[in-house]
Amino acid sequence: MTFAESSRPLTETARAIAAALGITWTSARPASGLTSEVSLYSETGEAILIKRRRGGRRIEISALTGHPDEGLSNYWTHHRNFPNVITVDARRAPIDIARDIERRLLPSYRIALARARDAKRAASATERERRRIIQSLALILPSARIAVEASEHDLEIGGVEGSLLLGRIKVPPSDWPVEMSIDIPKALVLEFARRLAVLESEISHTPRETR
Repeated sequence: MTFAESSRPLTETARAIAAALGITWTSARPASGLTSEVSLYSETGEAILIKRRRGGRRIEISALTGHPDEGLSNYWTHHRNFPNVITVDARRAPIDIARDIERRLLPSYRIALARARDAKRAASATERERRRIIQSLALILPSARIAVEASEHDLEIGGVEGSLLLGRIKVPPSDWPVEMSIDIPKALVLEFARRLAVLESEISHTPRETR
């Protein structure tokens, strides 16, 4: 292939690379609208950006975080312990470039993408449990309400006529401890402390795996 042939529109090159990668791959112009960039997407969520370098003699191919709605960019940024960019000679045939992508880029990219998706699923499960705890607390404590103005996952105690307790309960993510900041009338503080001591004793005698 001559240099003149390598200067053909990048969209044409990208379509040929996508076809060589298989029927599950398609090409599309990225949202940036730049003529020097084209994206490739697979039906299973891989996303690749193809960019013609200045001078046009080399093509840069980088692995992205998957389809935009997956929200994996933060994970990818902090967990890529391997190169996620390769460059190839623009004069090479699209089928050879596709083989390079399959050999040099996709294996480690798919591992990272799978790990990122696992982390996202785990985070979603943690968030669902967090919401469940908050909703349950709101039912147990009649004067509690979700304090949207601070955080939709905080619980505000009090603010209701006749309420004796005032304060806030914060349910943080993951396994971090729940934080409670509650004002108790002096007349009730000793009784509260006694009940808290009973609860602490019960917790300390509960096998850890059942907590």
